[in-house]
Amino acid sequence: MSYDIWFEHPDIPNALDRNYTSNCSPMWAKAIGVNLTLGELIETHPQAAELATYLEPALKEMATNPTEYETLNPANGWGDYDSALEYLWWILRNCWRYPNATVKVLR
Repeated sequence: MSYDIWFEHPDIPNALDRNYTSNCSPMWAKAIGVNLTLGELIETHPQAAELATYLEPALKEMATNPTEYETLNPANGWGDYDSALEYLWWILRNCWRYPNATVKVLR
């Protein structure tokens, strides 16, 4: 399973989407800290500007405590802390770039 995330808005000329394994969900859920998975957070707060308010502290939490999150690396080897952090950073950058966009997720 994976997270397919994309941004929708008239100002976005091409498809802006990315896919990542859901095996790192425990990392994101811990960092987000509001009892929601990343997918649930996006479904609940699909407006990019609003989503960014949740992702900013989550990204900071993961970045400042790498050892804590590295222990959550999936045992099956599909995904890891570094790439999970980079995926979250990709989402946040695009939330900043397109604050009026709607963020969608398929999981």
